[in-house]
Amino acid sequence: MDKTEQNLFQYRDARREYKKLNRQKIKLYFEAKKSNDFKNSEKFWNFYKTSIKLRGDAEFDSFPEELCWDVRKNSNTVDQVEMFNSCFASIESSSLS
Repeated sequence: MDKTEQNLFQYRDARREYKKLNRQKIKLYFEAKKSNDFKNSEKFWNFYKTSIKLRGDAEFDSFPEELCWDVRKNSNTVDQVEMFNSCFASIESSSLS
């Protein structure tokens, strides 16, 4: 094995280890948080999206024309964001209790 191949293997191993440790640290960070820490969903998602790659980011950069949740329907983007916030805020999790 030449030096270039050796460097490539070392790089791949280091990158794999970094990703593993990063996932573990993000998980520990969120496990230590309380539900009150996520009251502002915009701040949460702004932080969280820098930590992970969301599938379909490039595909879904716009809001749907109309969003339905519970008995409400909205086509206004701001109202849709509020609906998402209400939906996620209503979810109870044993890890947050």
